[in-house]
Amino acid sequence: MKLQLTPKEYRRLLQMLYLADRMLNGRREDEPTGLRLKCEEVLQSFLGYATQFGCADLVDETEAVGLNFSEAMPDEPGIKDAIQDYDEDAFWQELVAQLAERDYERLHGRPALPDPDGPPESDANQDSREEELARLEDEYWREFESEGVKNLVVLKGLGRPS
Repeated sequence: MKLQLTPKEYRRLLQMLYLADRMLNGRREDEPTGLRLKCEEVLQSFLGYATQFGCADLVDETEAVGLNFSEAMPDEPGIKDAIQDYDEDAFWQELVAQLAERDYERLHGRPALPDPDGPPESDANQDSREEELARLEDEYWREFESEGVKNLVVLKGLGRPS
């Protein structure tokens, strides 16, 4: 298959790949394996065309890493905003989910998510659990949307409540 791109389209794809790479690898420093390794191989190939498409300013080459995004990439239009939006959304999504799961476990004395190796959950139990988690999440969403973290308190050294 032959792919034809304009320099503008190539630059936009570089931006998309930068965002995807940041999401996939984040701040990890371990060697990529599995999907991360396969994506890295494709990325290396794609970055190799940067000069041809007039985007050499967005790609650096080092012996240790090979081709990689240059320090200019975060300054590309929209990149910082996209990262900030993603990070903020991921933060709130994870915070709400974790708090709801914690509260579910405290209320019911069992984990909010069933053991994947355990016996199958009945449809009624699954529906009930999912409805309860959704209700707990909705409560947190309403609180955080109106107050942010102003009312969030972390109690240190008090152990787990019973």
